[in-house]
Amino acid sequence: MRAVRLFALCGSLRRASVNRAALEALVLLAPPGVEIEVWDELAALPAFNPDDEESSSALPPPVAALRRKTETCDGLIVAAPEYAHGVSGVLKNALDWLVGSEAFAGKPTMLINVAPRAFHAQAQLREILATMSARVAPEPA
Repeated sequence: MRAVRLFALCGSLRRASVNRAALEALVLLAPPGVEIEVWDELAALPAFNPDDEESSSALPPPVAALRRKTETCDGLIVAAPEYAHGVSGVLKNALDWLVGSEAFAGKPTMLINVAPRAFHAQAQLREILATMSARVAPEPA
């Protein structure tokens, strides 16, 4: 039986990000048969420009890599810090690049935010991901 492959994005570039630490903990705690890859290339993505996605063969290499990882995973995990009551710019940029990826629609997606009072970014992410047709895991009760 093939392992379940999850692809994780951290919306923070900070070296000491607690959201990044949460993703690394998930990697360590993943049960047998579950592989989690945390993507380290968020900062390498160019600013989203629809003109640059007209041809999938001409996508900037970091964008092509992001889409390939998203297409081949079984689900996504998004750890999202909150900046100024919203989603971080680097995470929103990555999601903008994924909008045009046909494989993203219907992809199971789990959201993580470790800050106890940060809820604006989570609400925004749910709205963005619903627009992108992701299957977002329900919030815990």
